[in-house]
Amino acid sequence: MTRQHLLLHHDHGKDVRTLGYHQDGPERIGVHSHIHGLGLDDRLEPTANSQGMAGQARARKAAGMILKMVQEGRIAGRVILFAWPSSTGIAQTLGLDVPFTTTAANEMFSLSMSKTKALTQAF
Repeated sequence: MTRQHLLLHHDHGKDVRTLGYHQDGPERIGVHSHIHGLGLDDRLEPTANSQGMAGQARARKAAGMILKMVQEGRIAGRVILFAWPSSTGIAQTLGLDVPFTTTAANEMFSLSMSKTKALTQAF
């Protein structure tokens, strides 16, 4: 099983820069390695040349708005829950600029742990 960890540097919650990657296990190209951006123009509108993304125009625009707010430091230190089908590749495009983790719904619903504690442990 391959796990990849994104190493990020936060400068007082305003500057998010990628320091690099650390990968456990064998190296391989992922399912979404062809995706290089959200496919948005300067006004955050989806473009015809979608940089590897197919469809998901509303989700791409929403992700672009979140990315812009994180880069501007307007929502530093907060958690945002994205709910969309798995394997869309949107998290791949945010991965270089926004620290994120993925989780499944069954990890949030537990008799032995609160939802807040489950989210805290995910990060």
